[in-house]
Amino acid sequence: MEAPMLTEQKPSYIGLPLRITVDGRDHELRLLQKEVERHARHIRIQLDDELYTLVNPGDGWRFDGEEADPALAHAIWHAIALRYRL
Repeated sequence: MEAPMLTEQKPSYIGLPLRITVDGRDHELRLLQKEVERHARHIRIQLDDELYTLVNPGDGWRFDGEEADPALAHAIWHAIALRYRL
């Protein structure tokens, strides 16, 4: 985990938050990079005020260096893909 971003540090391309619900819990998600493409291998995000990197080594999305829920990582990718029509 990385330190949270302050409001002054947020780049202009961070738009409205995405909201997802996984296993009955609501999460707020913000994309921290300008462009995302269908075949991306990593994505920087802010999830519930904490910074994470999602990676896809070819067999599905997961959190980089974390033992977090792979279903949550997949739900995040699905929300991003729907928002940006990937």
